[in-house]
Amino acid sequence: MNIVAIAIFYLNLLVLTAINFSFCSGSSCIESERHALLRFKQDLEDPSNRLASWTNFDGDCCTWTGVVCDNFTGHILKLKLRSPSRGRRSLSGKVNPSLLDLKHLIYLDLSYNAFDGIRIPSFLGSFGELRHLNLSEAGFAGEIPHQLGNLSNLQYLDLGQNDYPLYIDNIRWLSGLSSLKYLDLTVVNLSKTSADLFLIINALPSLGVLQLSNCELHHLPTLSTANFSSSLVTLDLSQNKFNSSFIPNWVFGLTQLQFLNLARNGFRGPIPDGLQNLTSLTHLDLSRNNFSSSIPNWLYKFSHLECLSLIKNNLQGTISGDIGNLTSMQKIDLSSNALQGRIPRSLGRLCNLRSISLSSVKLNQAVSEILDIFLGCVSHRLEVLNLGQTQLYGQLTSKLGQFKNLDTLFLCCGSIFGPIPHSLGKLSNLKFLDLSSNKLSGSIPFSIGELSSLSSLQLSSNELNGSIPSSFGMLLSLRILDISSNKLNGNLSEIHFFKLSSLESFKASGNSLKLNVNPDWRPSFQLNELYLPSCYVGSRFPSWLLSQKKLGFLDLSNSGILDTIPTKFWKSSFRLRYVNFSHNQIYGKVPSLIEVGSLTSLDLSSNSLAGSLPLLSSTMNTLDVSNNSFSGHVSQFLCHAVNESKNLQILYLKDNSLFGELPDCWTNWQNLEVLDLGENKFIGNLPNSMGKLNSLRSLHLHNNNFSGNIPISFKNCTKLLVLNLHENRFVGNVPLWLGERFSSLMILILRSNKFQGSLPVELCQLASLRILDLAYNNLSGAIPSCISNLSAMVTTLKDFARGIQYVTNYSDSIEDESLMLKGRMDEYSTILNLVRSIDLSKNTFSGEIPIEVTHLKLLSLNLSHNHFTGRIPENIGVMESLESIDLSSNQLNGVIPQSISALTSLNHLNLSHNNLHGEIPLSTQLQTFDASCFMGNELCGPPLPNNCSGIFPIQENENGGNKHEVNGFYVSMALGFVVGFSSLLQWIESDRQALLWFKQGLTDPSNWLSSWIGEGDCCKWAGVVCDNSTGHVHELHLGNPDAYNGILHLGGLSLLEYLDLSLVNLGKTSVDLLFIANALPSLVVLQLSGCQLHHLPTVSIANFSSSLVTLDLSGNKFNNSFISNWVFVLSQLQFLDLAGIGFEGPILDGLQNLTSLTHLDLSRNHFSSPIPNWLYKFSHLESLSVSRNSLEGVISSDIGNLTSLQMLDLSSNALQGSIPKSLGRLCNLRWISLSFVKLNQTISEILDIFSRCVSHRLEFLDLAQTQLYGQLTYQLGQFKNLKTLDLCCGNRSGPIPYSLGELSKLTFLDLSFNNLSSPIPFSIGELSSLQTLQLSSNKLNGSIPSSLGKLSSLNFLLIN
Repeated sequence: MNIVAIAIFYLNLLVLTAINFSFCSGSSCIESERHALLRFKQDLEDPSNRLASWTNFDGDCCTWTGVVCDNFTGHILKLKLRSPSRGRRSLSGKVNPSLLDLKHLIYLDLSYNAFDGIRIPSFLGSFGELRHLNLSEAGFAGEIPHQLGNLSNLQYLDLGQNDYPLYIDNIRWLSGLSSLKYLDLTVVNLSKTSADLFLIINALPSLGVLQLSNCELHHLPTLSTANFSSSLVTLDLSQNKFNSSFIPNWVFGLTQLQFLNLARNGFRGPIPDGLQNLTSLTHLDLSRNNFSSSIPNWLYKFSHLECLSLIKNNLQGTISGDIGNLTSMQKIDLSSNALQGRIPRSLGRLCNLRSISLSSVKLNQAVSEILDIFLGCVSHRLEVLNLGQTQLYGQLTSKLGQFKNLDTLFLCCGSIFGPIPHSLGKLSNLKFLDLSSNKLSGSIPFSIGELSSLSSLQLSSNELNGSIPSSFGMLLSLRILDISSNKLNGNLSEIHFFKLSSLESFKASGNSLKLNVNPDWRPSFQLNELYLPSCYVGSRFPSWLLSQKKLGFLDLSNSGILDTIPTKFWKSSFRLRYVNFSHNQIYGKVPSLIEVGSLTSLDLSSNSLAGSLPLLSSTMNTLDVSNNSFSGHVSQFLCHAVNESKNLQILYLKDNSLFGELPDCWTNWQNLEVLDLGENKFIGNLPNSMGKLNSLRSLHLHNNNFSGNIPISFKNCTKLLVLNLHENRFVGNVPLWLGERFSSLMILILRSNKFQGSLPVELCQLASLRILDLAYNNLSGAIPSCISNLSAMVTTLKDFARGIQYVTNYSDSIEDESLMLKGRMDEYSTILNLVRSIDLSKNTFSGEIPIEVTHLKLLSLNLSHNHFTGRIPENIGVMESLESIDLSSNQLNGVIPQSISALTSLNHLNLSHNNLHGEIPLSTQLQTFDASCFMGNELCGPPLPNNCSGIFPIQENENGGNKHEVNGFYVSMALGFVVGFSSLLQWIESDRQALLWFKQGLTDPSNWLSSWIGEGDCCKWAGVVCDNSTGHVHELHLGNPDAYNGILHLGGLSLLEYLDLSLVNLGKTSVDLLFIANALPSLVVLQLSGCQLHHLPTVSIANFSSSLVTLDLSGNKFNNSFISNWVFVLSQLQFLDLAGIGFEGPILDGLQNLTSLTHLDLSRNHFSSPIPNWLYKFSHLESLSVSRNSLEGVISSDIGNLTSLQMLDLSSNALQGSIPKSLGRLCNLRWISLSFVKLNQTISEILDIFSRCVSHRLEFLDLAQTQLYGQLTYQLGQFKNLKTLDLCCGNRSGPIPYSLGELSKLTFLDLSFNNLSSPIPFSIGELSSLQTLQLSSNKLNGSIPSSLGKLSSLNFLLIN
């Protein structure tokens, strides 16, 4: 090779090396651009250190995170700074204009960051080469800069989904983006651009994607030609406010369209046929409009359609079998329409289906049939199946286990019954399961623990029973668990929560579960919600709650806690929103809650909390501390931070021991909607500032000692629905402004005050009024005739709401009222809105009852104890909804209107003590009332004993005077009756012969039946009572221990209704007696007490089962220890006495059939079970005695359901525990005996329980030998009707309260064998009725008060 050739070779090699060096060095970062990025980084906050590679030490910025350079020039072309996830890891700060040095930038993505409301930099419009700009969900705000219109090369622009408000006032700059193919302005406010927007967009011929969802557009123009019709593939106009209800025609020309979303636009009418042109559609969303046609047939021809959503329209008709033609379908949602009928079997041909939702469609189909339809190819891929609220019925079958890809299964709210199939455990991919609100029964299958992916499990409101399987503890992905409202029982232990570290919400209310965990247990989960009402969590406060730092909602009401709430609980719970500890036995004090700023709803009602009311944070929304023992003045509670506006809406302080006058600092409580201060000891006048509570809807001030006039400032409380001021000392006239300003008032109760004057006609303006109670005042004058203007009482409202409700953020409150209806005080809540009642009793109203009263659709009308005159309105029978009428103790005259017999719903009537005369009208109702309801008049006819046949009424002439001649019609009628009566003699004779035959079977040593002889009238014989109209023997009163014994012959008295053989020795008749009685089918009363009967036979059929009302078998000595079954079928029985017989074992469940019982005596037997739960459902029961048995367990709080109860005797049993607070709801109680029951309770707590309505009527209270302790409090003085008080033999300490002297009716007092100290109070001399006083074996000291000498009725005194 010559030198020239060699030179050329090396020269070429040098050139190639230089070229190669130039290429390699060109791929490295441009220095100026590297500095620009570093300056850009300086203004950013990067909490996750995503830009850690952006440093001075790394010279090549092309290798930095998110940077893409040109391989030849080294210039930066792309910045990809999209955050991988929104939140704390996102970039924030400012966008530095140093980016302008990136002059070759074609791609900028800052999406999913957090720029916290800064504006989009206008300098972005200077990137002339930019083709792709994505600022979506990046936290930008304000007006989008028009400079973006300079980006003439831009093909992709996404400014959508920002959290902060973005808007465009002038959209014309968009026309400069002529190359645009993708435009997303989702959630950008375009309301001011509606007129121009689509005209400008129409000038973008290359546009393929247009997303304008939720842009507040209101104008959808008609375009003659859509220039993008051949390019547009995606169109999203959802969630706008178009003023047109129809889809414009230009949409129908978009033949290349694959994605169309027109949801939430208010389009109405039929689905337009123009859409059938869009045959390329793969996604169609017309949901949440008002389309009202059937599903059009052409839709079933869209063979490319993969996703169809028609949810929440008004589509009608059935689902056509042609739906099977949509073979590409992957997701279909037809839920919440008026569709009905069955799922067509052709749906099972859609083998690509991943998701089906038909919720709230009336399928009315067996769930097994639906599973069969999908069991083919659909079951292999199906991930979502939502058939909630589709009226499904039938049983779930084992085929459910074949849907192995299911991710979501919703079958709630139907009539699916039977067990949950074991095959459910095969659905290993299942994340969401909802079977709630069905009729599923049986136990929860153990296989449920195999659902390792399960995130949400909803089984509430079924009939599932048994214990919860321990396999629950294996659901390691579970976040939400709701098993409430079932019949589950048994223990929940640590093993049930073993792997539930993800659990956030647990609801188990309405079961009989017991949480049995170690006191030191610290669960692995962090709950947000815990609802365990009526589940026993143990008597100690569950300390594991202190580990729950994320807890926001907590309900442990009625869960058996007998403890204090630790102070740590209030201090450690920073996220608490809702807390309910009501209906426990929590005691102690509640600390200041000012620092618990997150807490908005707190319910501590029905506990034993004491001390002062806790101070609240200004954010508290609802507070209920009713039915506790809080005491003291409320000034500090109400007036703390007096200049701070309070957010409280609902405040219940009812039934505590708060006292004193209300302070005048209500100005800052203007958000209050419900205020209940009832049943305390407040006194004095109401402060004027209460009139500033202009949001108030319910005000309860009842059962206090408030006095004075209702402040005129109250007229500002115009939103009031309920005003209850009863049992106070308010005076003055009923304010006129009550009627003028309170147009929404539904309930007005001013009962038991000292109001006077007439009833203002302005009250007639209360169009919403449903309950008016002005009883026990000094009101006078006439009832205004405008009373028929009370329109809510005139029209029958179809009000199916659940009572009168008050709704706040986290809790609902239902109005409850104690109303005097049907002659007794009962509590109404959920049906309160249905009650219509007027009570004006115990006033001095006069004049006639206006005819307008009969226009009212009342349930109860009480006008008793007034001075009303004239007649009962003739058309009273039109008040067909009336259940209770009391017109007693007035001066009404005339006859009872015949129309009253039309009141078929009547169950309480009192017309006594008026001037009424004539015959009581015959009806199915009136003759069932007691004769006392008509006494004090000149009435005749049943149920009164006097017969109308011999009474000749004196006719009134036209001028109201009396005629002195007898009306010939009545004479004829009377004579006719005598002739007719003679034809009954044979029947009387047969009864007489039966009585004589009965006598022959008796021995009568005292000759007590000596009158039973000869041909005389048997109705006059000793012990015999006949029917006045028929002459038949109806009653036999033969109870006499010394009179007679022997074999009975009663079979001839087929109409006998009343048979009393009490204390007659019938020992020799035991075998026959009840068989003989069984032959008396009309028997109503059978009294065989103390008859020495020893055999209680089994009667196959009790012939008197439909007639017998009273059965007394007490004091006999039956040789069988169980109650015979025939007793259990006496469905009409009201009085049952089985005392002192010697029955053994549990109280038999058969007695639960006797739901009409008003009197039940099972005392002095050997029953040894707990008190059965069914007994607490006897709503008519007035008297209950189970004393001197061996009953065990506790007294259930369900005893509060026995609202008719007047007498209760549970004494001398093995019962223990505390008296439930619900006993205080039994407002009709007169007599209570719990002696020799291990209550182990403070006496003050018991007085608190009874100091509500019970204290007003209670006459007998026996708590002797009950291990009571603590001090007697001044509350004792509230029991003003007490006649007997026995508190002997306990650990009561402290002084005898001075208020004892207020018990002026007391006749028996035993406080002996306690630890009472201090002198005997001087006030004891006020007990003028006292006959027995026992104070022995105490620690009383001092001198005996001289007032003891005033006890003139005292005949027994023991103070040793």
